[in-house]
Amino acid sequence: MFNINNNLNTNFNPFQIERAVAKEMASGAGSKVNKDAASLLRFGLPGIPKQVRKDQVNIESIREDVSRKRYSAAEGEVKSAKAALKNYPTLTYSNANIDELQARIVEAAGFNRGSEQEGKARASALTLQDNIIREFNDYEESLVPKDYKVEVRQMKMYPPSVSCAERSEIVRILMKDERNKRSEPNELRGLA
Repeated sequence: MFNINNNLNTNFNPFQIERAVAKEMASGAGSKVNKDAASLLRFGLPGIPKQVRKDQVNIESIREDVSRKRYSAAEGEVKSAKAALKNYPTLTYSNANIDELQARIVEAAGFNRGSEQEGKARASALTLQDNIIREFNDYEESLVPKDYKVEVRQMKMYPPSVSCAERSEIVRILMKDERNKRSEPNELRGLA
């Protein structure tokens, strides 16, 4: 027969209960979907080697992991990025600050979740990652052939004289005419 007294823990102390700790797990709701518009445009650059694109994804995923507080995954991405950045000796800022990025991530992981200290360390890590990816993006853009041109079809909303041979930005200026109706003339200007 079954004896209940053998299964009871007589040393139970309610003051020695372990606290709950959240596990780092990827969200099931599309955590690997690229929603960054600038990143998607970089994937459209012509003539970029496959390995450079792979390294770009690696460096960009650090931001996602840190912003989701998945610090151990971010540390793994930083280690991979550190090894990859050794192949790009011209990226002086990135190579000099990748260790600092790793230190900020480890620091953020050591603080209590939601604390002010964690927030500061996380913000510092995200700033470093932004600067590293910015330098990497400049490198990627430098790989595009100088004589590369894309034929752009004329859009009806712009005058036929509007065309550009270099990187440009379209600026929309909203104005009111004399009858208080809105009109939207467009202006095209080059970027430095």
